This record gives sequence, C-alpha cells and structure tokens, in this order.
Amino acid sequence: MVTDISDLCEIVEEKIGHVPQVNLRSIEDDQGHGGSQHILEILRSHSSSLAEAELNRVIEEFCGDGPIGFLLQRENISEILINGPREIWIEEHGRLKKAEHQFHSPATYKNFVNRIFQEAGVHIDLAQPSVDGFWRGLRLHAIGPPLTSDAPCLSLRKHPSNPWSVDELQRVGWCEADTAHKLRELVQQQKTLVFAGSTGSGKTSILSACLREIPGHCRALILEDTPEISIPNSISLRLLTRQDLRSEYPVYDLSDLIRQSLRMRPDRIILGEVRGPEAKDLVLALSTGHKGGMATLHADSAIEALLRLEILIQLGAPQWQVETIRRLIFHGIDYVILTGRNAEKRQFAGAFRLASLESCGFLLDREF
Repeated sequence: MVTDISDLCEIVEEKIGHVPQVNLRSIEDDQGHGGSQHILEILRSHSSSLAEAELNRVIEEFCGDGPIGFLLQRENISEILINGPREIWIEEHGRLKKAEHQFHSPATYKNFVNRIFQEAGVHIDLAQPSVDGFWRGLRLHAIGPPLTSDAPCLSLRKHPSNPWSVDELQRVGWCEADTAHKLRELVQQQKTLVFAGSTGSGKTSILSACLREIPGHCRALILEDTPEISIPNSISLRLLTRQDLRSEYPVYDLSDLIRQSLRMRPDRIILGEVRGPEAKDLVLALSTGHKGGMATLHADSAIEALLRLEILIQLGAPQWQVETIRRLIFHGIDYVILTGRNAEKRQFAGAFRLASLESCGFLLDREF
C-alpha cells in the first residue's frame, strides 16, 4: 500500500511515461476528464490510503497546475516566482517567502510550463529565450536556457480583481487623508504625473487608483505591453503592443501606440511603463497640449526618475541636445509621485513638483 504522495507521483509518472511529455495535457483535453480518470485508476490499483486532498494533489500535478494551482487560490499572494521545479517563492502581504509545495519532478514541471505557454500563446527557444505575456489574469515573464543555467524560470504577478481607489489607499495606510485629497486635486487639475518607485513598490496600482478619479466624460487611452491598468470608464480604451517572435506580422511597440493614440482624440495618454525609446514620443505628446497624462517609471528617487527619463529619451533621439530634452521634460511633466516600500508595507514617499529648470538641471519642490 502506497502512503506517501511522492512515491505515488513516481508510480503515476512511470505508468504514463510512455506518453510523450508534451502530450500529457492531451489526455485530459481530448477526453474531457479522461486524464484525471486515468490517473484515478492508477491510484485505485495501488490501493493508496492517502486522503482525498492528497489524491487531488497528484491529479493536479499531472493534469492541472501542480502546486501553482493552490497558490493562485490564496488572495493575499501578489507574486509567484518559480526558479525551477523545486524552488517556488511567493510574495504574500508584501513579504517574500518560500512556498511549502514544489513540483514532483522536472518532467511534471516541464509539462506545466508547456501548458502555460500554450494557454498564453507564447513560447521560448534558443533564438528567443525570454518572453512576456498574460496568463489567466496574471502578468507572465518567462526566461529559459541559454539565459538560465537549467530549467525555465517564471514570474507571475497578480493584479487585484477589484482595482484600488484613492480611498482604499488611505484605508490600508499607504497614505494619509491629506495626501489622498491632494492626489485627487492633481488629477482633477489635469497635472501630468510620473509614478516612480522600485520594483514591486505598487506604481501601477497607484496609477490605476488615481486614474479612477478622472471624470466620466474624460477619454483616457491606456497604452501597455500587458493589460494591467484598470480602464476607468466606458469611453476610455486600452491599446496593447504586439511582439511577433516569428516575424510573420508587423510589430507594434509603445512608440507606435503613442502615435496611434494621438489620432484617437485622447483627453489623457496613460503609459503603463516607460522603459525604452518610447519616452521620446511620450514627452513630445505631453509637451504639446496633452495634459493630465500618467506613466510609471522604475527609479528610487524623483531626481533619479528624471535622469532616467532623460536617458531613455536619448535612446529614441540620440541627436537631441541635453538642454532640448530637459526643456521637453519640464514642459511635459508636472509631478513625480514617489512610491516606496519597507519590510512591512508599501507607502507614499512624496510628491515632487518640477519647480524650475536651471543650467545645472531640474529643481524639485516636495509639495506633500
């Protein structure tokens, strides 16, 4: 009698080992729940005395999402980092810790990765060893050999099903009531805001919360690689980039989307994340009358955010003088909203107004 879940997984893998790895999923796809039935028959034939939950875990390992399926059910998990079949880490309540469960073997992990790629419509190979996508409402990033030493590594980021509001940010302690009031005022005054912070500091969530404060008649065009920002009203629209790894269709990057959005009567242009030469097109749009725009940027301080924006603009326009770039930034950006995090939680770290542009650079005034 088998009483250990690991031993039982080995027996199941041995019994279905003649099935090609990529087709393990097809046992279930082609026959409804046939894959689960087949595994149940194997379990019964070995008279397992495991509890029903443990039997379901074995079925999930071969026909479902393995340990990841259980993690997805936990509401407080915001990120899942998979370094391989034995290394699964989660961010829960803002803290990173190792998950209790792991995949049974490299084979079942590979099968899980193949299923994710199939559902998300992406793939990685030697020519293109990394990819970004969207899987079941989660942002997916995958990277594999030769950029990793062994198995593919996955990063899955959850976004709240109920988007944050400014009121909720105040309630959970991200900011004080006075800060929440002033953020609303900046949005209502159509100030252009750049949300800066480190990875995982909540930039996109804060942007989404502020975006919900725009009037119902205001048309926001949201430009992203993957759909993360909540659409604030029915007149607003989301545009997504298209990356074609097989070179079969034209690529549409964020620069293309900015140019498209200018022909679509935007009241506000919202850029999910500035990280490349699209910064040039963004500041050109923002400095020529398109007020109230928003964007996020990776940086640890307000002045660092402006320096990074300067560098990214140079990627798109290397022939431009630094003075020209700074003048465009000064006329296009009103405030840098800095988000931070400590060991306990994410928190507001300051709102910095671009007060003046001097020969030495920007002078910032922390208003609140």
